[in-house]
Amino acid sequence: MEVKRIDPYAIWWSPEGVIAVATSSSGIYLFTIDSEKVLNGSANLSTNVFNRKKLECTVVSGSDRAVSMCFGPFNVTLGYSLLAVVVESGSAYVFTRYQDLRQTIAGLYSSVCWHGSDLILASYFPIADKEVEHTETELEFGSRISIFNPEKQLSTTLDRILSGKVLDMRCKDGKLLVLLNDNSIKLYNFLTGEWKDIKEPSDIRCFGIDICDSGILSASTRSIRCGDKETLIDNNNSGVFISYKSKYAVIYANGQTANTRSTVRNNGNEVTEDAKASLDSTSLAIPKICGQCLGAAIHPSLPMGVVLVNSQSSDWQYPILSWSSVNFSVFPLKQFETPFQNISECTADAAWLCLQLHGQIDKQTLNSNLLGPVEPTHRVNSNIQATDLYMTLKDLFLSEWFSDMRYKWYLSSEEDRSGVVYKMRREIGKALSNLNTNNYSIIDRCIMTLYSQYTSEYKDDDDALQVTIKGDFLTESFKLNANTQQGTLISDSNREWKQCAITLLPILSSKVGRSLDNQFMRYLDLPTVIRNNETSNSGYVAEALMKAASFCIFNGTQW
Repeated sequence: MEVKRIDPYAIWWSPEGVIAVATSSSGIYLFTIDSEKVLNGSANLSTNVFNRKKLECTVVSGSDRAVSMCFGPFNVTLGYSLLAVVVESGSAYVFTRYQDLRQTIAGLYSSVCWHGSDLILASYFPIADKEVEHTETELEFGSRISIFNPEKQLSTTLDRILSGKVLDMRCKDGKLLVLLNDNSIKLYNFLTGEWKDIKEPSDIRCFGIDICDSGILSASTRSIRCGDKETLIDNNNSGVFISYKSKYAVIYANGQTANTRSTVRNNGNEVTEDAKASLDSTSLAIPKICGQCLGAAIHPSLPMGVVLVNSQSSDWQYPILSWSSVNFSVFPLKQFETPFQNISECTADAAWLCLQLHGQIDKQTLNSNLLGPVEPTHRVNSNIQATDLYMTLKDLFLSEWFSDMRYKWYLSSEEDRSGVVYKMRREIGKALSNLNTNNYSIIDRCIMTLYSQYTSEYKDDDDALQVTIKGDFLTESFKLNANTQQGTLISDSNREWKQCAITLLPILSSKVGRSLDNQFMRYLDLPTVIRNNETSNSGYVAEALMKAASFCIFNGTQW
């Protein structure tokens, strides 16, 4: 049976919560969603849940539809994130403010993704074999991966030429995952410069890839693979669309009939019990959709999913917006329950709980490396129950008030931001006061983590490395001794924060050398910090972990 052609996978959710959707004939649409109504189940067709805006650009419309697009990280300097788009003709574009064309990138491209502030582009070109005559439809291609910085206008190209055309790319934790048109999957490590073959070429069509906590997540017409485990699906005549964020993974297998299957990791509405047991993951059921799924994505920080289907379903319980014969809907994902009730009463443990819930470490690592005898010096406030602290901060960060303040901060000038921060600080203080604590250092860590991006400058001085961390709320300098791995304080303000950084920077330096990422907490080996830190610094380590935890609560795995 001939498979009806559908739109390419072209849907993305920005860090600010804006959804970009590409259609085959109407260009790109941008949506903002009332997240609070979706999460609490009060959204319906009569409420103003959706706000729509069309990307007014003639270069991305009509027959030259988008085949790949991706939002970059939130740019504090610009006040928004950039949207990169590759269209069917091979051109690449970067948009600002979701409306204006910022830049056209010359070349012939097939896929795009972001690696921090750098744009990863996959270009392709025909490969001619003089000994074989090829028709136009049989023409073979080669691909190159280039790294482009829109701000500095600098571009570098990786040496290796890939065989085939790149269909999709995902980038996370310094690794680039590439899907080629021969259904092979390759992984590139930016730190080592090495390529690794993940999946050999195959006639079984692969439709979706991502990088998850358990390894490589891929979906084909026959199976869903997570790491080294595989779940078979009965889906020979259709495509699979996949989106992964923290522990949430939404996979839609599209059938030609109303028997569309939906699954999260190992659990789907129509996956057999044997298949469920083949993948070790928390179960999370999401609704069926009648019709053909055209795309799926997950919110960058909130537990919400979005789907595109080609027909409305009477069984679908969530609000649907229709335009150009495509139906668009968002739905809440089931919240995970706290798995630990007898966890120690310290902020460090609360932070580890947050990290574990968001997929950063597993339960075994949590128990073996952190829990056990906890000295009183590890506790910032022994009256705070870890689970209470986690739930309080989580509820606050997901509240409508906090979301409004977040956008006010984004839109405010530098002079006005201090007032917004003051209101946020006061509100967090009220929330924590119910837990019998007024620890404003924790409050400030939360705010700084949510709204700061850090840049680092380095200066060699004999055997010492001077590190200056600049952010919206702090600028601190340290000297890091290359031999003893001990930090020395240079500037004098914000003493507690410096103590956290002095404790953490040596571990960070030994972990990644001198090439620190902007969001430097990403590379921390936190179990090592806990095991090796001195007692006198343990309280500061606990606060630093709380900082990491608050980031996880709000941003999932974007660090």
